[in-house]
Amino acid sequence: MKLKSVPAVPATGAEKTAEAPRLLIYSHDTFGLGHFRRCLKIAQAFASTYPQSSILIVTGQPQAERYRLPEGTDFIKLPAVVKVGENRYQPRSLGSSFEKIFELRQNLIVEAVRTFQPHIFLVDHAPLGMKGEIRNTLEELKNRSDAPALVLGLRDILDEPEKVCKTWTTEGVYPILDEVYDRIFIYGTPEFFDPVSAYRFGQAAKDKTSFTGFIADSARLSTSANVANGETRKILLTIGGGEDGAEIVAAYIEMLLAYGERLAVETTAVLGPFMPENKRKAFTVQAQDLSLCFEEFVPELPSRLAEADLVISMGGYNTTVEILGAARKALIIPRIYPRREQLLRARRLFEMGLVSYISPEELTPDRLYQTVVSNLANPKSPLAEAREKNLLPLDGASKLAELCRLLFAQKGVLK
Repeated sequence: MKLKSVPAVPATGAEKTAEAPRLLIYSHDTFGLGHFRRCLKIAQAFASTYPQSSILIVTGQPQAERYRLPEGTDFIKLPAVVKVGENRYQPRSLGSSFEKIFELRQNLIVEAVRTFQPHIFLVDHAPLGMKGEIRNTLEELKNRSDAPALVLGLRDILDEPEKVCKTWTTEGVYPILDEVYDRIFIYGTPEFFDPVSAYRFGQAAKDKTSFTGFIADSARLSTSANVANGETRKILLTIGGGEDGAEIVAAYIEMLLAYGERLAVETTAVLGPFMPENKRKAFTVQAQDLSLCFEEFVPELPSRLAEADLVISMGGYNTTVEILGAARKALIIPRIYPRREQLLRARRLFEMGLVSYISPEELTPDRLYQTVVSNLANPKSPLAEAREKNLLPLDGASKLAELCRLLFAQKGVLK
């Protein structure tokens, strides 16, 4: 399927602006770290493309202050909520009802948009926000003559197609895609996965949709296919924010206890800032005699991925794309509840010969050991080879920034 591309307005050296471009990014951030990290990469690309720009991220990410912000970027922290089930949320920290927190978040978002007056309002992932919290904002903006360009950014895979279509029909998302958003950008390629077809976009939505490629940290892309020196191999185990994934760490510890003498490996496990303290302490006790060390949080993950002979991770978009951009070999153990998005992504990458994967339902210490040994014995580095061939485009952030050039120009910002 051929989709419309946004014609680029040629750059002429230093940007001449009537006023500095303003971008507001909304990121609901109710689980993990990935959404906010992706927004930071987008902000960095905009800051590089439009050096005088001001970028405001409105986020529910509790760990936002631990990240280095790009030049000209700041954030507003929404009261945090956490997903506890299928479309169910609760306050992460505040002793208040979800309804009151929801109302507070709604009001903060509306006021941020009214006061900051962005030229582009970029909504990450959720067309209506967490449980529809930006619906009122979108409707207000659509009726204003001075409204910003309304842009929706979607990752490659959301969930199983039938489930997404049912949810979007029930929640009234399709009219929003057709009638409210000015542009839709998909952070992937149709060859890898085509959500336009899978999620049954209407014709109006199709006409305003473009694929950007994957949102990776282009400044840190690694093409090295060399393995670490010496006989001891390095394994990096990461489970994202740590709200789930403890069963992966547990299985890995059991594997080392059973087979550690056969494996000449040193392992670093990044447990994430959201892992419950009791689980963190239990893992520390279990691993005290193993060649395994724990870290809570690594803000610059790509450089650590590049140092490892094998990366073991879950299958979220952000970590997976960072693996595609920096790692040599990877084993993905995807989350399968409440969404199967990670499983679909892992299977697709496996079909392409880029990664190994184990479904959580099949995860045992024995299976893990066999897969780790197989990966370490393989002399090839499939991910490094894929980067050399440019098999999957990883410049989505810079391409997204360029695709927004015309939108800025239409708002009278770029001349």
